[in-house]
Amino acid sequence: MNDTHLIECDACGVSEEVDARTDQLEAGWSIAVASLGHYNGFSDDMTRDDEWRLCHDCVVKFLAVFPRLAESLGKGQHPTLTHDKPCCDYAWRGTELFGRYERDGEGNYVPVAGVHVQHAHAGEWIPTV
Repeated sequence: MNDTHLIECDACGVSEEVDARTDQLEAGWSIAVASLGHYNGFSDDMTRDDEWRLCHDCVVKFLAVFPRLAESLGKGQHPTLTHDKPCCDYAWRGTELFGRYERDGEGNYVPVAGVHVQHAHAGEWIPTV
């Protein structure tokens, strides 16, 4: 039996059921508030020990507002939350070859030839190269 409880997104207020072992929102962000500040900075309270938790959709909205930060992260940031269509352009999914290996002529394990991972782009899955 999974031990679950609700965590509320600090940005939008939507609650999401989470596994108590991880205590984190799935495909979300946890940001230590103290890491945002510095002496004489925008926020000068570096003694806080709380964190902001953002749900998946709020992270996607944040990255849409700050495209240079999104670009620095790149694609394939989290496994897909759905398999038919990507949940966002930061998702990835494994194909039927994901994690499959075979022995080469010298007896070494090598990945099976083919596309192992796809990433999301414009609402579709495309091979990762």
